[in-house]
Amino acid sequence: MNCVVCAVLGAPDNRETARGRAVLHRREKSMTKAQVGKFFKLARAAWKNAAPEQAFESWRKAMMMQVVGVDSVFGVDATWGYDALMGHMAVLACDYSACAYFAASEERRVRWVLEGMRRDLEFLNMSGVPESYLASIYAQAGMQPTDFADATLRDLLLIIPMLDTHIRRIARENNLEIGSLPTAGAPWYFRGSRAAALRNYLDAVAASNLREAQQREVVPA
Repeated sequence: MNCVVCAVLGAPDNRETARGRAVLHRREKSMTKAQVGKFFKLARAAWKNAAPEQAFESWRKAMMMQVVGVDSVFGVDATWGYDALMGHMAVLACDYSACAYFAASEERRVRWVLEGMRRDLEFLNMSGVPESYLASIYAQAGMQPTDFADATLRDLLLIIPMLDTHIRRIARENNLEIGSLPTAGAPWYFRGSRAAALRNYLDAVAASNLREAQQREVVPA
């Protein structure tokens, strides 16, 4: 999934050191007071259900580092980061209504990113690109379930680098900067001022997928 991050947002330049990325992340709108309250309420429920023998604060910080890469609520953005964090805590708390809500929120945001990339293609091709185009990419990749409307969040994330590679190739062929594409501006900004929030989210997804893969590996005797 690290290739997803590079494909969508570009390889980091000299300005995007670890410190620079932290500064970009702080520019994002942080969790609101109401969101912080909801997070702590759900986090405590998750802690009581999953790890009551541990100190809450140390457990909470470890979970935050695992999901969003920071251990302070002031470092979590109010959209991608908040939804990912709440979704994780909902699973640990066995709060099924919250699980469904935040899983749906993440999926809507990823589909929104894909819709923006479809608009990039329309801009580059100077012609209409039907909504069915995304479904055709999904079908060509042989993903399951076969209906794009029922695609899982993980599979939707895998479509992003496929589509972005195509977009970048066309942009290069036409000598166009990525920053000139529709998704660099309103309402997306994920190739521009809000790139850090999406990058952090994708980084967290990549780390989570890697941990899951490592846990599934069978260690030789």
